[in-house]
Amino acid sequence: MNEQTRSPEQPLSAEGRASAATATDDSSVRQQAAPRPIPDDALIILPVRNVVMFPGAVFPLTIGRERSRAAAQEAVRLERPLGVLLQSKPDVEEPAPEDLHWVGTSATVLRYVTTPDGSHHAVARGLRRFRVLQFLDDYPFPVARVQFIDDPDEVDTEIEGRARALKQRAAETLQLLPNVPEEMVAVLQGVEGASRLADFIAGLMDIGVEEKQALLETFDLKARLDKLLDLLARRIEVLKVSRDIDERTRESISDVNRKHLLREQMRQIQKELGEGEEGGAEIAELDKAITDARMPEEVDKAARKELKRLERTLVKVEAEAARGAAPRGGRPRPCGGRA
Repeated sequence: MNEQTRSPEQPLSAEGRASAATATDDSSVRQQAAPRPIPDDALIILPVRNVVMFPGAVFPLTIGRERSRAAAQEAVRLERPLGVLLQSKPDVEEPAPEDLHWVGTSATVLRYVTTPDGSHHAVARGLRRFRVLQFLDDYPFPVARVQFIDDPDEVDTEIEGRARALKQRAAETLQLLPNVPEEMVAVLQGVEGASRLADFIAGLMDIGVEEKQALLETFDLKARLDKLLDLLARRIEVLKVSRDIDERTRESISDVNRKHLLREQMRQIQKELGEGEEGGAEIAELDKAITDARMPEEVDKAARKELKRLERTLVKVEAEAARGAAPRGGRPRPCGGRA
């Protein structure tokens, strides 16, 4: 089984942290422990497929490869963060440094669990961006010296303005999406800080992993906000077009159902008035008009007007039949006028 995301979860409690430490107390972990200390400026690296972790995000990971299990368990044992790196070549089973992107996110393991079926799972929270400087040898799992890259604490008015516009566009996007929980909008509104907001939205964006990796590698906050604003603008346009198409489709279906109802009503009146003669011709003409018309609203009004006239004729015929005017053994026929 390969490293991959499943579904977002909330950060776990201190008890979950304790259970993570317990998961490493077995002989296989002790055998895979680092033979020498890991430098302070280095991270234990966890290569992952098809997921880009951003600072602040919480991801459940399924860990299948032996070296990856050893890396995650050693990080838990030492209470050190992992360095999560996206594989640039996802098909490679044992990735070398050249098979990885060299920009990633450090993450703390909140919980490590081994299920009864033998699969390994970790829940991790993203911490800080980093850039790999050098991979180190002679470890049972990938280890690399890194440089951390943090966003500035103070932002100028241009960044604040972009962050405000980004939050508005993100809220508009959520409104256009179907079945979005109201809690999601509340969470979005509660995110404070331009950097946190950018990483939060980048993690939620429905884009490819390479596009997300490009956002992660955009260290300049202003440039990252601009990229997200452009992505959301395009997303909003696509969602609006999709919504318009759906509305036109529903209107078309509604129009077809309305025409079907009118035809059924006319067939019923035709059955009551009798086949053929002028009444049948009038109804056939009206039916053809409904089929060929390009403006259903106008046809609908005309059809309803004609149906009312036919219904009045039917009432008149039935009244005359009740007075004995109808021919014996026959069906009532319209008297005078057009049916």
